[in-house]
Amino acid sequence: MLADFYALMGVSPTATQEEIRQAYQTLTIQLQPDARPGSAAAERLRLLDEAYRVLMTSALRAGYDAQWRQAITKAPPPVASVLPGTATIPFARGARGDASASPLRLSVTPASAISAPLKEPERYYALAELSPAGQPIASPAAPLNLAVMIARSMTLRDQALMETRRALDALGALLRPEDRLTLVTFDEQASVALDGESVAGRRDVGQALEPMAPRGPARLSSALGLALERSAAHITPTGVSAFALIMNSAPADEERAGTLDLAERARQLGVQIVALGVGPDWDRDLFDQFASVTGGVCAFVDDPSRLTRILTWLVERLRATLASRLRLTLEPAPGVSVLRAARIAPELSYAFEGPHTPGAPVGVELGTLAGGAEACGGVALWETLLEPSTLSVSVNGSLELGTIHSSYWAPQVDGGRVIRDSAPLRAPQASGATPPALAPDARLALELLTAYRLQTLAERLASDDVEEACAALDTAALRLASAGAATLAEETRQASVALAHGLADAGVTISRVRYSVRNQSLFHHLRHMRG
Repeated sequence: MLADFYALMGVSPTATQEEIRQAYQTLTIQLQPDARPGSAAAERLRLLDEAYRVLMTSALRAGYDAQWRQAITKAPPPVASVLPGTATIPFARGARGDASASPLRLSVTPASAISAPLKEPERYYALAELSPAGQPIASPAAPLNLAVMIARSMTLRDQALMETRRALDALGALLRPEDRLTLVTFDEQASVALDGESVAGRRDVGQALEPMAPRGPARLSSALGLALERSAAHITPTGVSAFALIMNSAPADEERAGTLDLAERARQLGVQIVALGVGPDWDRDLFDQFASVTGGVCAFVDDPSRLTRILTWLVERLRATLASRLRLTLEPAPGVSVLRAARIAPELSYAFEGPHTPGAPVGVELGTLAGGAEACGGVALWETLLEPSTLSVSVNGSLELGTIHSSYWAPQVDGGRVIRDSAPLRAPQASGATPPALAPDARLALELLTAYRLQTLAERLASDDVEEACAALDTAALRLASAGAATLAEETRQASVALAHGLADAGVTISRVRYSVRNQSLFHHLRHMRG
């Protein structure tokens, strides 16, 4: 099999010689301390030297590129419906075959073989996916129970008020008689403007949102508590429930613990939170955690005029629900600890970042999976630490790393029920000097996750350490290019340039590209493009 020199170097196939040189220098510096004769680092250095020699020689690179193009099949992909305001991203269709009683299938992918024998603690990655079983189907429309929470500060500016009202009017036009809408507005206190009402066909729903100067800081816990109280009565076995939070300011710091407790309560009730941060001043960390806890969506809304499209997308996505409350859990075997866990699809985000407890299971909430011909799976990635002294070996010589458990709510199966499945996680052992290669899906997930982590770091550093923030963005661009996301890589580079030159909108540019990486179903698209 032809080696992927671009992936090995961590650069795009369109990388310049200067980008290749910088990547080579960075990687060799990182590997040198561990490059003992016969070690995995030494073998990787040898491969890097070969990749550098080929890619830096024009004639050799041209021949290599020709062989590489022949090795890749490029079938035209279908088009997915992603969060409005981001690019339209195609992705692979679900697996085909005979339909089964369970609408989803669990698959487990160990990241690589493990060099035998394992002599010291080693990091190891595992990927799991819940994807449509058999032919993707169009699920019957589920009744919706939707609560919209709007900070009163959204009503202070004429444009924000007008666009928010317009979005609510569009929502009323989309909802059906069996759907229920709760509207909560809040500042220091929360109040109910619509109380679980059927607003089907109404085009004046936005008039329920009255302009009002905030009375003190926004108390998000008050709004969440009230939304839970009023919408709980409308949660049904065959329905789908969600909260949409629209906010252009940050809640008080003391609110954080209480709001996350309420988010966990929402998750237990089967409610996902779609957190929409408008403008530059909302709490990104808190909204990201809402998405992680409930399997919902966190999005940056740089222009209030996007709210109509986003709420329309939300209704269409929820109405086509094939399964909800998707959860994947790694139960580690003896000798295995979970360091970190992340959701890779449908939305990219960290779910768990330690501290780890040996043997403790770690779950990842994946939210809702929509049916239809373009359905794709929910994917989770775990980073583990292996302790060789206590690992078990199976009969076939593989290392026993644990069990992956899946669970989800299938609203259209038997009137609505929970479906569970399990699969073993085993890592094959490899021998020889050549380091085992990462499975393509695991490598792709890591590239995207690393890019997103670096973009998040840059966003936090932008006001205090511009140089470090730009370095993080530049490295994120390399990871995106290596993954094949050339457009997003270029946008990330441009965000770095904007920040380095002190442009006023640099912060907005960084947020925009970070949430594009998060919300574009990139994993499925790029996996398909790689064949």
